[in-house]
Amino acid sequence: MIENAVEQLVIELKRLRQRRGLDSPDLTDAIGHALADSLGLDLRGGPARLREVLRHKLTELAEQLPDEPRRAVLIAYGLTAESASTTVFTQRAKLFADLIDRDPRTAVRRIDQASRMLAKAMLALRRAPGDEHSAPPWFTTSLHTSVVLDNGLPQIYEKRRIVVSADKLEEIELQASVPVPPDWKGGLPPESTHIEVLHGGTLQARRRRSSARLGYVLRLPHKLPRDAEHEFFLRFRFTEENSMRPFYTCTPVFPCALFDLHVKFAPERVPDRIWRITGLPQSEVEDQLAPREPVKVDACGEVHLRFTGLTPNRSFGIAWSEDVLSEDEAASGAARAV
Repeated sequence: MIENAVEQLVIELKRLRQRRGLDSPDLTDAIGHALADSLGLDLRGGPARLREVLRHKLTELAEQLPDEPRRAVLIAYGLTAESASTTVFTQRAKLFADLIDRDPRTAVRRIDQASRMLAKAMLALRRAPGDEHSAPPWFTTSLHTSVVLDNGLPQIYEKRRIVVSADKLEEIELQASVPVPPDWKGGLPPESTHIEVLHGGTLQARRRRSSARLGYVLRLPHKLPRDAEHEFFLRFRFTEENSMRPFYTCTPVFPCALFDLHVKFAPERVPDRIWRITGLPQSEVEDQLAPREPVKVDACGEVHLRFTGLTPNRSFGIAWSEDVLSEDEAASGAARAV
């Protein structure tokens, strides 16, 4: 079923890029039902508005792809400065062929492969058709997070961009893991985690979701209609140096297209083992026998990880041991691969 949906999207994406592509005067007619549904397009808004929305959405989706497929999509749909001046697809294919130093036929095959990747990215964000009750009210197009561990108390910065898929959205609820002391008796989690909204809304409430999970409600600046985009920026501060567990993950409740994560360790506290966590159940994040990929810090004690198409209710991010490297090992960016 999923594969059939991918194939239909690929067919419609190929049709969209033909001739003048997004600059086609009959753009509305060139868009199929699968493409319109996946991108949430309103075909009644006229070609100018449709062209603007398509350029934005295709560019945003392309940014989730690896470098070559990303460039293939941007050039194929005339989304770069050079390709925007072309009038037919063959000219854009030739531009991409020159870029990758291949013949045009190979370039078209690579563009087709990129179109398939693009179709899968679209499906990851699409609501189940006809299933309004299970459809998420919003989804994340990008989450950029910096975990700062080199300046005393841990701090986390999260910049999130969402798209509304409900008719109207006034507030959203997110969740975070919080440290819980051994003698904790229940109620709201301890005030060891402070959440600040740097821009994009107002913090309304804290709600306990489990013994170690905190829910918090963000009131938006105004009601957002369907297909509206919104960005907000949060900071999490901890009151104790050891109040953060040795991991940081995104475990989305609703679909998340891109999670870009930077973690900066203190020079004297670089862990001797660091792992990339990809799609694990939350209960297995700290289990070193669960599947995970060793990673290393760079010369500045930093790790940069990027995830696309995150599966809801699965965890993606980083975990580390509580043992640290020697000073010489930390300076060389070492980390044991175990």
